[in-house]
Amino acid sequence: MIYVRPDKRRNNKDKQMRIAVIFNPVSGRYKVDDVAAIKAALRQAGHDVTAYASRHAGDIEIRTREAVETSDLIMAVGGDGTFNEVINGLAGSQVPFLPVPMGTANVLSFERGYGRKPAEVAAAVAAMKTVTYAPGIANGRRFVLMASAGADAWAVHLVSGKLKKYVGPLAYVWSGLLAFIKHGRQRYRVTVDGRRLDVDGVIITRARYYGGPFIVAAEANMESDRLYAVLLESVSFWRIPLVLLAALRGRLERVAGVRVLRCTQVTVTADGQTPFQTDGDDRGLLPLQVAVDDRAIKLVQPAPKAKA
Repeated sequence: MIYVRPDKRRNNKDKQMRIAVIFNPVSGRYKVDDVAAIKAALRQAGHDVTAYASRHAGDIEIRTREAVETSDLIMAVGGDGTFNEVINGLAGSQVPFLPVPMGTANVLSFERGYGRKPAEVAAAVAAMKTVTYAPGIANGRRFVLMASAGADAWAVHLVSGKLKKYVGPLAYVWSGLLAFIKHGRQRYRVTVDGRRLDVDGVIITRARYYGGPFIVAAEANMESDRLYAVLLESVSFWRIPLVLLAALRGRLERVAGVRVLRCTQVTVTADGQTPFQTDGDDRGLLPLQVAVDDRAIKLVQPAPKAKA
């Protein structure tokens, strides 16, 4: 269960916090000046700020583990993949985590309303309201939002980092087309809480949004301790535009061949060497086992939006 509460360490509004700002310099919307402005705003508020830049894949997770030993707050600047590394580095820690979205898709921003402006970040720190959130876990590794197998996982598996840097999410459209040309239609064997189904693809999510503004599980929310399995039972590659349009309007469950199930455990298998992804990053090959992790994290809430 997830609930909002003020962080006790912020009862004294004048107390200085030790804040670790961990950032990914190759995230989609990252700019040096943006991070510098955030650090300046925090320091102006009286906080002790230490910045950590990732140097290679997996480095953010290592940096997070190091930072929790000397920090009152972990702040990550980047995309959903960056946040994925942070929550894995936070495993077993109760140091609060504040995401600042500057990635390609920023699904967590759509889901929770996080801002990237220095004033918004500073306001969230000043309010310091947290929720306890249980991430998902896929093959032993935690994820913030979702795991999947299907056309999207192939697109993630084949996407060019250089192309993604230049055209953003459109890079996945191109890699998805390449995947279809190379591998064609593929079927997956999915077991949802013991129920076996054969599908064209599956998304297992802790949240409503997927890939940006697309709503794939309208009833899902991060306040639940459940997963939602979005099953594409009969959705060919050529019907994907229809699926995306329905998801953009929040009506995915009305599309023929799509089913959404509330659940606690999901397993996925397929023939051949078949990839899966979590939080927009390639994470290996099937089989895949997904559940909700029992090691909750403290997630800082975004500051309330000012009334017009």
